Amino acid sequence: MADSIAINVEGVSKRFGKTLALDQVSFQVKPATVHGFLGPNGAGKTTTIKLLMDFIRPSKGKLEILGKDTRANSVVLKRRIGYLSGDFELYNNLTGSQYIKYMSHLSGVKNQSRTLELVEDLNAVMDRKIGLLSRGNKQKIGLIAALMNDPDILILDEPTTGLDPLMQQKFYKAVRDHAKRGKTVFMSSHILSEVQEVCDHVTFMKKGKVLETVEVSNLLAKATRRVVLTVDKNVTMMAPPKVLGASNVSHTKHTLSFDVPQADRKVMRWIAMQPVKDVTINEADLDSVFMNLYEDEEEV
Repeated sequence: MADSIAINVEGVSKRFGKTLALDQVSFQVKPATVHGFLGPNGAGKTTTIKLLMDFIRPSKGKLEILGKDTRANSVVLKRRIGYLSGDFELYNNLTGSQYIKYMSHLSGVKNQSRTLELVEDLNAVMDRKIGLLSRGNKQKIGLIAALMNDPDILILDEPTTGLDPLMQQKFYKAVRDHAKRGKTVFMSSHILSEVQEVCDHVTFMKKGKVLETVEVSNLLAKATRRVVLTVDKNVTMMAPPKVLGASNVSHTKHTLSFDVPQADRKVMRWIAMQPVKDVTINEADLDSVFMNLYEDEEEV
């Protein structure tokens, strides 16, 4: 199990009183990969992560990390896990350096080379009291604490909250490098571009249930392209023919927009015959896939 599956969640349900937060959740995370965990607020992502960390216990089902039951081996596993909570709290009266030194002592991290490398890469402010730092700088310190012991399993709940775009890119590189060294990353996120950039697989959650677990590359292959045609004000555009497989067709005064499975020769030939003055075709991304899965949700 440990060799082929890094994280195994099997038939897990969790009740809080009369509320069923998770309903028969099952998925697996392969080793040496970055696995995304997506869903709208209230989908059960954070509850699942807390169960994996053994902060709460399942009502039923099995959770394993590196082939070991998360409940029976809680202490042992935590030595091999780096974790960053979505709502983590730091000691505001300590400086960043003091906090990392304290966490290193608790974790038994003696070699500080990885810590120093992370501090430099993330440009973290370490000499000021944490309570005086911005949300982004606090996030950097939390990330350093999660990564400094080079964990076999890295579990992250909304890890780039508060980071500016440059720091996000540095974080993505750190995550990819972590997986390349044979480590496993499991991260929840609401940011679709983030998942698209760093994740190998993604599990979609909705209302406490798993919708599907798929490879990101396969999702992108299936994602639609958005075509936007702009015409002169005196030109009327006809809707695209069914043979193109167009969907979500919409008209404005000067544009015709629609989705197609792929911008192939058939689509391009039809566009070439139209009286257009401008054409935009957006590359496939996870937005369309995500919105199709959650189109009846009010908030994503």
